Amino acid sequence: MTKSSSRLWRALRDLGFAMINATLILIALCLFLGLRLTARIDSLTTTFSQNLISAEPLRTDILGLTAEFASVRTELSDLRSQSAALTTGAAVAMTAKIDALDARIGTAQSRVDGVIAQVLSVDLDPTEMLENAARVAVDEFATQIAGIGNCTLPGQAVKPSPVPAGN
Repeated sequence: MTKSSSRLWRALRDLGFAMINATLILIALCLFLGLRLTARIDSLTTTFSQNLISAEPLRTDILGLTAEFASVRTELSDLRSQSAALTTGAAVAMTAKIDALDARIGTAQSRVDGVIAQVLSVDLDPTEMLENAARVAVDEFATQIAGIGNCTLPGQAVKPSPVPAGN
């Protein structure tokens, strides 16, 4: 009886050690995956902060260009009014050049207005950008983990398993 009792206790002890080992392995795996996720979010945060810093000067430069276009148009209208005092042939040539420049400035102004609309439509709220980056990183991470375990994430279509030829 003591021999079978000793075997039972040894088997229970070995089973307990196996459960502890499996638990420790799972904890180590979770810590490793959490570390990778944290590193990914940190790299995205760094990238977004660099992009945020580089987008603000662009916005101010574009607004400065708009002011310069307005001043050039004012100068062109002044030149147009001054060209009336010139001789007829020179005035016609000067007016033609002024009109051509005015058309080119109008085209450039419309392009800049389009760029301004795009830049101003971009929301530069860092909190929202970082939340979106974290959400994207977590989604990518979940997809990678699901791929390792051959799992299907919620909302994904289940792929049929290939049937070997000849069966």
